[in-house]
Amino acid sequence: MYSPCINQNLELIPKGDGRVYVFNKITKKTYSLGYNEYKVLSLLDGLKTIEEIQNQCNIYSISDIKNLINEFSKIGLLKVSETKQYNDNNINTNQVENKKVLRYKVVSIMKKIIKILTFKKGIIYPDKNLHNDKIIFRMFYFSIIYFSLPLFFIGLLISIATASINTSFTAPPIYLFIPFFLISISLHELSHVVVAKKNGANIAEVGLRLIIFIPCIYSSILGISYIENKMKRILISAAGILLNLQIAGIGLIFTVFTNGATYNFFIWLTILNLMLVMLNLIFLLKFDGYYILSELLNEKRLHKNSLSYIMYIIKYKIFRKSLPTNINVKLPVKKKTIYLVYGILNIAFILFVVILAIINITGLILSKV
Repeated sequence: MYSPCINQNLELIPKGDGRVYVFNKITKKTYSLGYNEYKVLSLLDGLKTIEEIQNQCNIYSISDIKNLINEFSKIGLLKVSETKQYNDNNINTNQVENKKVLRYKVVSIMKKIIKILTFKKGIIYPDKNLHNDKIIFRMFYFSIIYFSLPLFFIGLLISIATASINTSFTAPPIYLFIPFFLISISLHELSHVVVAKKNGANIAEVGLRLIIFIPCIYSSILGISYIENKMKRILISAAGILLNLQIAGIGLIFTVFTNGATYNFFIWLTILNLMLVMLNLIFLLKFDGYYILSELLNEKRLHKNSLSYIMYIIKYKIFRKSLPTNINVKLPVKKKTIYLVYGILNIAFILFVVILAIINITGLILSKV
């Protein structure tokens, strides 16, 4: 008798309104389930039969529960049986044409490369340990929202007025630069977490990821789309940038009153945080600037939709392939323009970064020969 079992890599976060967020730690995807759907999922322990589950969830028929289980399986909420996992050894070359085998292997290799380039690993799961009522939490939130921009502009104006910034500072040693960087980027992510939690979202995990060879700390925030206030959603995405501006402002203020090694410390603290601000304002990668732009344009899937539209133009407009009957592309001119401009800029930017990386790596290798 088939007894489905829930995937053990799920983080379940109940909400007060009856919904439950289900976060898959492997795929990093999040799903929102109603209470009754969640009840069925929670009963899938690998021991109970469908009939036993139906007895405890009599709001559903056996047919309904089977359909739910199929949907759970499709989106990765159930444990996959070993017999259902496929790899190169499962391919029977007597049954599959060589061409299809080759195509399968190429696709498998490409998937592995993409997986490496988009590496994403959760490290901590802080949601249950964060409490909005703690004084430190509230003070940190207040400083991000109300002090960040004023402190930055005050520091900037003071440094300009006193001409405190000069070009005589030296680069910090690597053993100081790395801690500066890690602390600044950790505070950046912490600010996202605090502002999100304060505005009703949940934090599934904080971890490490790669975006085009760039190591980054990330936070998986759940439920932003359920926050009705658009400004709050933008604020959650902008929180890290605001915090870095605050640190940069404090650094600028201290450069006025210090010199020597202390001055060097604060000027590099300022530079590093301004670099993080500029990096996160890049909207062509999925950094903070992208999510802010998506909210401003009311396009939740700006990146995906833009690339899909570019592929549609290339495939069906340029190469004149016949359009399948199930595809109907009728978009307002505004959306077409947004998708076209963003898609072209995104592809051009990624090509530029990849080419630049290849040139630098090649130059480094040749210099060692």
